[in-house]
Formats: sequence, structure tokens, C-alpha cells
Amino acid sequence: LEVMTRPPSKQKNKKPTAKRVILFDEAKRAEYLTGFHKRKVERRKLALRKAADELKEEKRLLKERHEALVLQRAGVLAPDMQMIECQPVTEELPEHTVTVTELDLQPTATPAQQSGPSQPLPAISKKSFNKKLKDELKMKPNKRKFQRKSKKKTKGKKRSKR
Repeated sequence: LEVMTRPPSKQKNKKPTAKRVILFDEAKRAEYLTGFHKRKVERRKLALRKAADELKEEKRLLKERHEALVLQRAGVLAPDMQMIECQPVTEELPEHTVTVTELDLQPTATPAQQSGPSQPLPAISKKSFNKKLKDELKMKPNKRKFQRKSKKKTKGKKRSKR
């Protein structure tokens, strides 16, 4: 015959902990209860600022992309152009330091690149190209998105009570 015994109670093993005291502050309670609108307005302002920052960043990237494309189309920047390493010369003057770097903007091509036919970029009018950029840069955040919509007022009609 086996006798089943209970395991020792877990509470006997626990050490007594310090009791917590809860203080009630009426001023903090009032601030919490009346601060819902204030916190909501703060969240909206933060969202608007974030949307505006994202829009600025997107516009900046579009401009950079457009400028690179314009340079490429103008033939100034060939896709097979190699980066040229140059040595900067630094001169120290009494009031400031001047760094001079020489750049060679003539594209250098290897004989293999010269023998192959180059693929010209498709022609596009400058006017339509600039119009496309302007259209892309006209982006504006939807301000209505973060504003409270007003309810329509009924003219002369009263709602029937049910």
C-alpha cells in the first residue's frame, strides 16, 4: 500500500515581502482625466511633423534622381565613366586651411569600351522632362487626414425621434 502525501505548500517557502503603499493624488488624477484632448492634439501634431519630414525627404530624393538623370541625358556623365583617384593638396594659411583637389572630367574609356557601340539614351524633350519633375514635386500631405471632420448640418429639417 502506498500513501500519497501532498507537497509542502509553496507559501511556506516564500519569504515575506514588503507591503506596497498606494498614494492617491487628486491633482494627478485630474490632469490625467482632463488631458485626453491635449494628448490627442499632441499625437496629431507629431504625425503631421513626421509626414512633412517624410515628404521633404522624398522630394529631396526625387530632385537628386532628376539631376542625375539630366546629367546623364546631357552626356556629361557617361554610364561607363570610371572614378578617377586624385591626391588632394592641403595648404595651411594663418586664418584657415585650404584643400585643393584636381579633377579630370574627361571620360576615359578602355579600348574594349571604345570598340563596342554605345547605346544612346532615348530622346526626350526637355520641356516634358521638367514638367514631369514639377508634377512629382507637387506632392502635398493630405492635411484633411489628420483633421476632425465636421458633421453635416441639416437645414430646416428636424430629426424625428424614435
